Amino acid sequence: MRKIMGSNAAVVTILAVIFAGDFFRNALTVWGWGALALLSIVWSFAVLIRERVSWRAVPLPFLLFAAWAIASASWSPYAATAGLGGFILAGSIACGIALAISIRFDHLVHLMARTLRIILAGSIVFEIGVALTGRPLFPVGFTPTAHTPIEWAWSRGDFFHFDQRIQGLVGNANLLAMLAVLALLMSLARFRSGRGTRSHTIADFALSAVILWHTYSATVFFILIAVGFAAFIIYLGRHRHVARFRAALVATVSAGAGLVALILFNWPLVAGLVGRAPDFTNRLGIWTDVLNIWQQSPWLGFGFIGFWPRWEVFFAIHQIDSRNPGQAHNAWVDLLLQVGVIGMILFLLALAQIAWRLFQHAVDDRDALHSLPLLLITAQAVQTLTESRMLAEWGIVLLAIWAAFTSKQYEHAILDEPSDADSPGSEAPAVDSASAPRG
Repeated sequence: MRKIMGSNAAVVTILAVIFAGDFFRNALTVWGWGALALLSIVWSFAVLIRERVSWRAVPLPFLLFAAWAIASASWSPYAATAGLGGFILAGSIACGIALAISIRFDHLVHLMARTLRIILAGSIVFEIGVALTGRPLFPVGFTPTAHTPIEWAWSRGDFFHFDQRIQGLVGNANLLAMLAVLALLMSLARFRSGRGTRSHTIADFALSAVILWHTYSATVFFILIAVGFAAFIIYLGRHRHVARFRAALVATVSAGAGLVALILFNWPLVAGLVGRAPDFTNRLGIWTDVLNIWQQSPWLGFGFIGFWPRWEVFFAIHQIDSRNPGQAHNAWVDLLLQVGVIGMILFLLALAQIAWRLFQHAVDDRDALHSLPLLLITAQAVQTLTESRMLAEWGIVLLAIWAAFTSKQYEHAILDEPSDADSPGSEAPAVDSASAPRG
């Protein structure tokens, strides 16, 4: 049993549930997904118990945020649903910690890259298949009518319509594009560190390019700019002993701040250039409605839940295409609604602390793989401006992984030795108890 739990197949399955939760909900219904998610949580706690992990595996600000979010069920008007949200949050954090402390970092990235490769390749095959049928495909168990909006479809079958966006296995163009960015960054970091093969790197780049072309996400466009900026900051940090370092750093940060200001002050023009409406594609209306409700409980919020459950009447806040959205499409607005100003500040402090420590790791080690966490959390941070994904599923699991890597007890987990996980005939163990520190 222990060998099965620690196998690569088991970990890839868990990662698939984390990265492609929408696929399992669409294909197996929410009950099928729930069973897989519960098994993943059981696996996580089993690993934590076996490794005798203590609470010190989580940095204090992140731990305080989690505690506040879970406690918010006690004052929530939807207490039972918030209790479920707290359980899922605890399980997601446990999953991230378990993955971080039980698997060598380079091998964990290898398994995540493999999982994303499967999701991206499967999405292209899936979209081509639906397009060939000539009609949209709806989630299993859902019976469309003649009046059902096409926006409710799992796939619209638009792969060969190059002016339309595809949604892939995950049923969402923006989410699919973000997964392509994660795959791209992981593949590039592994290749530059000497861990990824040329064939896998070419395949990942090709898959990501096709996905990004067919999803055309404006958010991803800005994410790539921010990631490039973060990479340059890391480069400057590694040369901080050079006499002109401070001048270069000040100039870079100033240029970045100036670019952000320029974009904000000219947003209607910028939005037009990237093919989007100035209201952030209907998001402004959602934010306004959410903030109007938030003002009724500004400090405490109404209870953490992550994604908005469609069965909870409270979240009938806004409608798009005759349907309630599943999130505020802005993590910070969602945090205000769910955990109030106090919870949002705790989350901001946790994110800032984790990012700062990841920056220190990145500049202290020239291995390209050790720059990857900072680049990924940069991408996640930019995504929070238009999506709430960081508060659920792979968003919170990745944040928990970075939190474990930066904790005082487990920070050396990121400084492992290179392995040839991609080389022929080599299959490093997924769960390596000997290399994991004890709590």
